[in-house]
Amino acid sequence: MSKYYKRIIRKWSRTEKPEESLDYIVAWVDSLVKELRRSKTDEEFIKDLLEASYDYFISTYSDEEKADAFVYALGCIRKIT
Repeated sequence: MSKYYKRIIRKWSRTEKPEESLDYIVAWVDSLVKELRRSKTDEEFIKDLLEASYDYFISTYSDEEKADAFVYALGCIRKIT
């Protein structure tokens, strides 16, 4: 497991989700995009990061928050292409 992956997991576990979660979701998705860009040649890291993100996403967010994160992530993809 890479040091970046371990650092990200520690950061997520220490961060408490606020009542108004839209800003938190934006920051979370932005951090994922940043890490994916930084590590675009490390396939194992990307796989680990996506798996951890999926587990965190499923266990942490409500259905409405999941929809917000999905739409925001799609917007990020649009910026990438």
